[in-house]
Amino acid sequence: MKNISLALTLGILLISSAVLVSIPKDIIAQQEEDVDYTMTKEEIQAKVTEFKTKHPKFAAIVEEIPNLDLKETVKGYLAAGAVQKMLKYHAKNLVEEKVTNQTSSSPMAETMTEEQIQAKVTDFNTKHPKFATVVEGISNLDLKETVKGYFGAEVLQKLFKHHAKNLVEEQVAATQ
Repeated sequence: MKNISLALTLGILLISSAVLVSIPKDIIAQQEEDVDYTMTKEEIQAKVTEFKTKHPKFAAIVEEIPNLDLKETVKGYLAAGAVQKMLKYHAKNLVEEKVTNQTSSSPMAETMTEEQIQAKVTDFNTKHPKFATVVEGISNLDLKETVKGYFGAEVLQKLFKHHAKNLVEEQVAATQ
């Protein structure tokens, strides 16, 4: 039993390090940026332009961020978090599939089947049609594309957060 556990642990470490090595450095650098909570509208627009080139599936969504009201911004923030969660489960499934093929036992207890992910995607498309292009092909992504999408959804959440902060500040300033 210890040999299987050791082999499983080594397999997971090997796959994890392979994923980390294969992630483009610009994605990692993008995640290591310090969060500046004082971004102006112009700075947000510059980030949006940069983001669209790195993550074209998110382009239609980020183009609309500067024009959203607070309610739509918060809704978008929550939707980006849901996309991130679906991508996380898909990545877990891909890793589990590779490990299971090597050891013939499942190491992960908290996963979603591809059918469950697809059901979530269908439900998600009805609630958040703007995100349809992003979530439509999740089940067909390989591990590298899944991780890139996961990080893209995280950056998208940050853009929504900065926009929401600016909207709240504008509303507070208008009432004073």
